[in-house]
Amino acid sequence: MEDGFHGRVLNNLAKSAPEDYLKENRIVECAADTSCLLDGHPRDQATMKYTEGVLIFAAGNSSLAKTKLQDGLDIRRSLFGEKNMLVGEIMEFLADLLFFPLRNTER
Repeated sequence: MEDGFHGRVLNNLAKSAPEDYLKENRIVECAADTSCLLDGHPRDQATMKYTEGVLIFAAGNSSLAKTKLQDGLDIRRSLFGEKNMLVGEIMEFLADLLFFPLRNTER
């Protein structure tokens, strides 16, 4: 349960923290370490893939972010179906990535 809590904290941080904070505090590496610990429940795995995708995007790597987000989306679709709010959460972020492909850090 503790790892799941850690994953939720990272997920909330990924959604709300400024980009500079995420970079300075090595949050992406922390998310990757936590993701390795969550092998028990697919729901937690999907949340961590989503979190990693958001953090990796904030770090400037949209290609790897898309891969992580797609992995999370695939897991959530298999668990919840197409018309679930958690599926929509990832789909919305992926749509933004596809619609706004380049960020200032990638130019």
